[in-house]
Formats: sequence, structure tokens, C-alpha cells
Amino acid sequence: MNKITVVGLASERDEVLNTLMRSGVMEIVSREDNADQISSEERLTIEHDLARLETANMQIYKRFPPESSSLFKSKVEVSDEEFLLSREVESETLTRLTSWEDLLSVENLTKQKQITLQEELLQISPWQDLDIDLSATETRQTEIIYGVFLDGTAIESLEEQLSQDCPETHIIRFRQTKEGTLAAVVMLKEQASHTRLLVQASDFHAVPAQISAGKPNQIISTLQGEIAGVKEQLSDTELELARLAESRSSFLLLEDNYRVLLDRDNASSEVFGSPHTFWLRGWVPDDSTDELIDELNEKHDVAISSVAGELSENFPIKLKNNKFNQAYEIILTMFGAPNAEESDPTPVLATFYMLLFGMMLSDVGYGLALIVLCLVMLFKFKVGGDMRRLAKMLLISGISSVAWGFVFGGFFGDLITVLSEGRYSFPVLWFDPMQDAMKLMIFSMLFGVIHLFAGMAIRIRNAKLQGNIMEGILDIVPWYMIIGGLLIIAGGAAGVFGAGSEIITQVGIYLALAGAVVVVLFGGRDAKNPIVRILKGILALYDVTGYFSDILSYTRILALVLATSVIAMVVNQLGFLLGPTFAGYILFIAVGLLGHTLNLALSALSAYVHASRLQYVEMFGKFFEGGGKYFKPLQRKTRHFQIEDRKGREEERKVA
Repeated sequence: MNKITVVGLASERDEVLNTLMRSGVMEIVSREDNADQISSEERLTIEHDLARLETANMQIYKRFPPESSSLFKSKVEVSDEEFLLSREVESETLTRLTSWEDLLSVENLTKQKQITLQEELLQISPWQDLDIDLSATETRQTEIIYGVFLDGTAIESLEEQLSQDCPETHIIRFRQTKEGTLAAVVMLKEQASHTRLLVQASDFHAVPAQISAGKPNQIISTLQGEIAGVKEQLSDTELELARLAESRSSFLLLEDNYRVLLDRDNASSEVFGSPHTFWLRGWVPDDSTDELIDELNEKHDVAISSVAGELSENFPIKLKNNKFNQAYEIILTMFGAPNAEESDPTPVLATFYMLLFGMMLSDVGYGLALIVLCLVMLFKFKVGGDMRRLAKMLLISGISSVAWGFVFGGFFGDLITVLSEGRYSFPVLWFDPMQDAMKLMIFSMLFGVIHLFAGMAIRIRNAKLQGNIMEGILDIVPWYMIIGGLLIIAGGAAGVFGAGSEIITQVGIYLALAGAVVVVLFGGRDAKNPIVRILKGILALYDVTGYFSDILSYTRILALVLATSVIAMVVNQLGFLLGPTFAGYILFIAVGLLGHTLNLALSALSAYVHASRLQYVEMFGKFFEGGGKYFKPLQRKTRHFQIEDRKGREEERKVA
């Protein structure tokens, strides 16, 4: 990494930041004074309009989903010229946005009116075909109220009470409905107050005033006409909304534009300045420095200085690997970033992760299914970001699973054996773990030793990068000797070396003892007192328990291989309970699809988790210090559109 300083005119600050965002190769160093960013009126307006656009885009997506919508959405590619919107285009888009919002408000009010009219129609419908005028509510001496008695027995009680208190009051019954009894109560005006109280106490619901303006049939006809008009208005509004929804791409593009503008404004808060000038600092990868400087000098009147970053500055980390290793960078980034004085462990991690995942799944059928799933995600759904990197990693790991499936002889468990009723079996290139689990356990631990040794080798390399190669050798090589010697002793005791086992065992003893001596002599070399140094060296030998504990952790490979195989075998046996009959094959297909799908999901997840654990805990524990931070350049971060990288395409054409 190189530390770049750019100085220019204040009037060109935003344009310089635009160039840096387009190049996407510079991470601006934060200001040390932690100056607060002042939100300008323009920024507040952009933030408000961005929130409006996000809401509208979400509403459009839910209401008018695109025909090609899928679970995994890929970004639409646009050119740099298409992405940079003019003020006129921005204004037109905001006008359409306002129209969308206004139409939604009108639609909501119209729907509320429709609900009100339908409720009124529901209330007046029981009065249909009655030849009465509900607007006739009084005469010179009487007052009339229309309504429904919900309780039939209450009418009888009311009539008895009225005969005593208000004998002039008369109840006219029109019709019995499921809601109750439709009636009119005629009372003298001077007794109206008292009579109303008695009527209301009898579970009487009066016809609302807003729907009592004439005969029922006329009211119903009027309401039905109004409802039809409201529905037509809603239909017109829906068509207009659908027309505006066709402008979704302009809404999405402006949303991404505003998001980039706000990111640029955030970056400007990290820029120092005066009334006439600005200056900023940032980290740029060494292989991109010259090109960025040339581009800035060509487009802007700026002064630039470049200084190589010092390891002590712990500059940001940018991983640089081939395509195979890049697929496994996601495993490292989930754990953390190495510091500037460490080497990138991805090349070693990638190889071992692929092998570990493949061993744990180790089934040709499941591996092929995983490959197909990843290919669909990559080429049909064209997933991007972390999902794309994860799919690439699982694709390669699926190929490894197929290879190990041939080694151990697994194809959806014992599918071929069950279907052929034992006549045929899937070929085994090495051995069947179900028949020789002990052999797999020993192989798993030996593989673990190789994995740990690789991690320890990275420790030596890191020590070399830090200028302490001898310290790395003294810390690691003796443990190679001790662990290797103990393994040779164990192999000799088991007779692995045949006639030469005794001699080779002696070699293992001397090798382990030599390593132990080096640990005792140099394990406490930081102590000045020789006695303390020896004591610390002796205590350092206790680390052998940690190494063997790590080696035993690799027996989880055995557990996962057996678990995958056993579950697959159980699924096959359950599916074939009815035997080689038509019904039996139908049952087998149903049970097999469900069972093997669940087993693939569980086994692949277990392989992913435990392969990661063996990297993070066992291997990384031997060398990884961390404390670094990943390179996060200033760039145009969009959500919906992918801005075409013309430079990258031109370079690809040149290479082709």
C-alpha cells in the first residue's frame, strides 16, 4: 500500500471525490480531529428524497412485481454516462415520484369513502322495497324515528311501559329481518325526550341521518351508483399507478444516485480544507497508484505525493489471490483480517478447506446436487456479492465431495445397493468408512497433523516477514520434531514399518528427544536468568497436550462421514419398505426426495461449520495474530445498478 496525499482547489473538491469514487482504489484516511459533519440544507433534502424513493420503490415492487422477479436479484448494468443523471432528468423523476405519492393518497381516501358507502348500503339494505319516506321525521305535533329493535322481546316490554307513561306513543312494525325488527316510533313532541330514553334503553338502533334522505329504494340506488363511481375511480387510479410503475427504473437509478452523493458527502467530511484549497490522504494499492495519479493529473489541477506505507502503520489489507483461492477468501474475511506484518493464509486455507469439506460430505450424489445448486445460483440467478463468493466456494467444495465420494464409495449412501437388492454396489476406490471406521479415524488424525504443520509453517513465514526468522524456527521446528517423533514411535509400535519398525522407532525416539531438548533450552529464551529460562522451557513442553488435543479434534471428520452415510442409508431403507413394486418405487421417490434433501442440507451445513472451525481454532491458532482491517476504498456503492467497468473490459480485450 502507498499513502497518497492530494492537494487541490476547493472548487474542484467534489469533482476529485467523484473521480476517486469512479476509480474505486483509494481508501481515505479519517481525520484525526474527528470533526463533526454539518448537515447542509441540500443534504437534508437529498436524504428526504432518498427515503421517499426507497419507500416508493418498495411499494412498486410489492404492488407491481417485475415479471422476471426471482429469489436472487442481480444488478442491472448501466454505463457511466447513463448513471450520471442531469438536473432535468432528476427533476422529471421527482415529479413522477410526487405523482405516485399523490395518487396513493387519493387512492387511500377513495378506499375509505368506498368502505363508508358500503357500510351505509349494508345498513339501509334491510329497508329495501318498503314504501316509506325515511326523511319524514315529524309532523306538526309528532316526531318519528326509524330504526331496528335488535331484541324482539324488548319491544313488548317497551309497549307495556309506553302504555303507562306515554300512551299516545305508537310503534309501527314493518318487517322482521335477521338483524331484528324494523320499526318506526311515533311520539308527541312534548314527550319526545322521555320517550327517546325509553326507546334507546330497549336495544333500539336508529337509522343514521346520512342515509335517511328519502325512500329506501332511492337511497339504495343512490349508494350503489356512488359505489360504482368509486370503483371506477379506483380502477382509473390503479391504471395510472401501473403507468407510473413503468418508471421504476428511473426511481431506482435516482435512488442509487442519491446514495452515491451521500457517500461522497460523507467522504468530504474527512477532507481537510481552507477557503481556497483542500487536501486529503488515503491508501492506494501499489499496483494502482501510478494509474490513479495519472488520472487525477489528467482531469484535475492537483498536486499529489506518494509514499510507500510502513508495516508499523498497519495499513489496510487487500487480498490478492488467483481465482481458486479467491473463492475461499470469504472464509478468512468472516474470521478477521491479518495485520500488515502477516502473510495471507488464504492459499493454504483454500486447499485444506476444500479437502476437509469434501471429506466430511464425501458422497458423489450429494456433491453433484451441491454443484448443480451452485451453478444455478451463479448462472441462472446470477447472484452477486458475498452470496456469489459463497456459491463459488461451495461449487469447488462440491467437486471435492464428489472426488471423496468415489474414494469412500458413496452415492446417496447405499442407493444403488438398495435399488438393486444387493446385486450391485457403488465402487470403492480406497475403503468404505462404514466397514473400517478405525482406519478413517487414524487417517483423519494424520490429515490433521498435516493441516497443523501447514499452519505452523505459516508461523515461520510470518516470523521471516517480521525479520525474526530464527525466532520462528526455534518456536516451531522443535515441535515438528517432537510430534513427528511421537508419530513414528506410535507407527513403529503398531508395526506399520514392517521389519524395520524397531530401527525406525529408535529414530523417532531420538527425534522427539532432540526436539524436547531444543524446547527446554530455548522455550524460555526471553528470560535473562538461566534457571528461570530452563524452568520456562520445561513448562513449555506442556504444550504437547494442546497439540494432541488439536489432533484429536480432527476425529470430527469420522463423525460427520458416518452421520451422512447412516442417515442416507436409513432414508434408502425407509423408502424401499414396499420393495420393487410400483407403489414401492413411488414411495421411494417421495421419501428419497424429502430425506436426501434434508440430509444434504444438514450434512452440507455441518461440513461448512466444522471445516471452518478446524481452520479458525486449530490451524489459525498456530500463527494468526490479526488486528488488521480490510481495504475499503471510496467507491460508488449501489443497490440496484452495476456501473460498467470500461477499464476492466478494455484490459480483458487486450489480454484476449
